[in-house]
Amino acid sequence: MKVDIVIPYVDNKNKEWQEKYFTYFDKCNDTFYRTNKDFLRFLLRSIDKNLSWVNNVFLVVQNCSEVPNYVNTDKVKVVTHDMFIPKEYLPTFNSATIEMFLWNIPKLAEQFIYFNDDIFVMKPLSYDKFFVNNNVISHYFNRPIPNGYNSYIVQRSYKTAWGVSAKEMIEKRYISSFLHTCRPFFKSLIKECYNKNKTLINRWITRTRQGCNHSIYLFDEYIRFVGRNINQQAITLEKIINTDNNEQITQKFNSGYDTICLYEFSKTPNIFENKALINLLKTKFQNICKYENK
Repeated sequence: MKVDIVIPYVDNKNKEWQEKYFTYFDKCNDTFYRTNKDFLRFLLRSIDKNLSWVNNVFLVVQNCSEVPNYVNTDKVKVVTHDMFIPKEYLPTFNSATIEMFLWNIPKLAEQFIYFNDDIFVMKPLSYDKFFVNNNVISHYFNRPIPNGYNSYIVQRSYKTAWGVSAKEMIEKRYISSFLHTCRPFFKSLIKECYNKNKTLINRWITRTRQGCNHSIYLFDEYIRFVGRNINQQAITLEKIINTDNNEQITQKFNSGYDTICLYEFSKTPNIFENKALINLLKTKFQNICKYENK
């Protein structure tokens, strides 16, 4: 069975991106758009090294000019927003909006894995770490219903997937929480979820990320709702947090976990500028891969 990978990518230093953004907003919220072009390079190398069995890699961008020069577009399929997101929601600067229409990416395989550009695959992972017996493997756990900006998105996604009211959700006292890592999906199921809840989803689509949005958690929950999820932590995850010191970063990087994700819990420091982390990535993924121009 063919399995594709989808990676959304933003370069907020790109002139074309900025022209569109500043048509709608006075200033850029860097907290949500900080990145480093080389980090995508290391992600692609980690995929080539440790997920060599995947079929296609799709790189989702607003404009083709955002794609770094080193990306081999013969091997990486570049998909712009206007190729799969309805024009009434464009331009968008909201990852949640992009996620609602992943099922509409042209020629995307039925089975695919959704990445963010802050996740790296540290060890070889086999197909059955993601899909088994026509089910997806995704680890979730119950937690008290949280408060806060991002948690409102999780709550809305949960309510929509399960078809419950806010009162019913509160009465449960707990909702599920999925690990933020590379996530397997069935295209047909997330399309089914979208079509079933289209009116509600579209009502809360916004140009930038807001607490009223749905997110990828909606599709996680829906797959669980229809009974196509196996709850198992088949893939281990380590978090490198932007407030970690260099010793902590090195220790976590070499911890032996399957994947590593970069977390920014505060505005400073910028994890994407940490020289110790950059050097670790350069050493770990030093070989040019098929997704890069030679």
